[in-house]
Amino acid sequence: MMSQLEPSEILLRLIKASERSRSEIPDENLFRDIGFEGENPRLGWVIPPTWEIIEEFLNRFLNLKLVKGKTNFIFSGMGGSINSIKAITVVHEKSTLKLYAIDNLDPDALRELLSKVDSLERTLVLGISKSGTTLETRNIIKALSQRFEYEGLNPVEHFLWLTDISPERKSIDGSGFPSLPIQMNGRTDIGGRFSAPHTAIFLIPLFLALNQDLTKLQTIWMEYLRLRVAYLDSTVNKANSLARKDTEKFAIFLDDHLAQAIETWSTQLIQESLGSKIADYDPKTIVLRRVEATPPGFEPLMIDVESSDIDVKLMACMYLLQVFTAIFAYEKGINFVNQPDVELYKCAMNLVDQQTLPTSEPATYSGIITKIGNILHVRPGTRFLEVICYWHLRNEEKDSLRKRLRMDFPEMEILVFTGSDWNHHSYQAASRSEDTIFILLTKRNYVEHIKGISESIIMNNIDTIQRIAYATQQTLKDKAILLAVLDENFIS
Repeated sequence: MMSQLEPSEILLRLIKASERSRSEIPDENLFRDIGFEGENPRLGWVIPPTWEIIEEFLNRFLNLKLVKGKTNFIFSGMGGSINSIKAITVVHEKSTLKLYAIDNLDPDALRELLSKVDSLERTLVLGISKSGTTLETRNIIKALSQRFEYEGLNPVEHFLWLTDISPERKSIDGSGFPSLPIQMNGRTDIGGRFSAPHTAIFLIPLFLALNQDLTKLQTIWMEYLRLRVAYLDSTVNKANSLARKDTEKFAIFLDDHLAQAIETWSTQLIQESLGSKIADYDPKTIVLRRVEATPPGFEPLMIDVESSDIDVKLMACMYLLQVFTAIFAYEKGINFVNQPDVELYKCAMNLVDQQTLPTSEPATYSGIITKIGNILHVRPGTRFLEVICYWHLRNEEKDSLRKRLRMDFPEMEILVFTGSDWNHHSYQAASRSEDTIFILLTKRNYVEHIKGISESIIMNNIDTIQRIAYATQQTLKDKAILLAVLDENFIS
């Protein structure tokens, strides 16, 4: 499906749809169907909040008793609820107030995080879950709160939820922790991967990274508003052009620092928004630095934003990529705000408990290479090899593994990700992908002891990791293999 509309008309329809309920949008405006999950609107990201709303919300945050005196801020969420915060931690890695992000159930990730925090007494933990039901986030928050109790601290004075659940309702997981809304206007019409840069998920950590300087944030915000308008037409035209070329492979080019900061965020935006939604359409997204070459078959997508301020560039790039996705989706007739296939692995996971979970086949690095070769033999059309490591995979380890695999499979495009983060940003596209094989790896041995956290909580988190990996393999079937890594030096 391709519309006969000018790109500017599609943009106008997007703007109009963002301000209306589904029943108020004319039938001929396709955003009536592709911008909603059922009757639930998901286009609240299109129009930025006013500065007055932002200022009022952030002052409300600052005035919370549990915020006062805190110098460390730990954010926990999954997918779109954490990926933009990861970007801020990269851009502001030397900020005065310390920001941390955790989205991994591997106890090693929790142990490393706790080793970096100099004082739990001066720490605020912000859990992020739109629905309040995100399993991984709830498990991480439970583990962290137990550590605070072990240190003699009351978690209610150190934990805050960002959620769409009304404070009048029962608190998330019965924790009793206070909450703030994700959207500063109090509405619930923005999904996780579209939550930057207009919601509390993005603006609270940015405000903290700027050392709580409202004046500086206002200057950044005003320049961002100007630039988002200045680059809008070129972005819309690019989306229209690539949609009409039936583009499936996107190479997003960004400045070096931004490429590192929003690689995962950008991947999720395209993969989960466009993947496995319509027949015979299988998108693949990579993020590259400007000096890198475009791989064969990929269409370059340059996001050029001229600004001397890295935060302005970050915000403008995020917004423009979201607009690009929406316009592209309109031309292709894709509902870009839902992710129906994600329920496949979640349902499969719920059918498996610790007693019925089979033990993953152990393998050394050489054994994994042999397994990959065998599956490539029966799937000769494979171009991409995605390796998903269900443990705390550090960036340098990810790069090392990617380089090592490229030496063994030079003809393949190699992508390496961390599970279960991958399940939140790429499973939707993977569920019907035909040119990719998926190598799902767990560890034979995880860290089982962390001071101040019970063995039952740690073992439950490890069990959850393994159930996610198993359910993923079961639903991806013959294009995925699941193995347990034996090598201590697997990465090197």
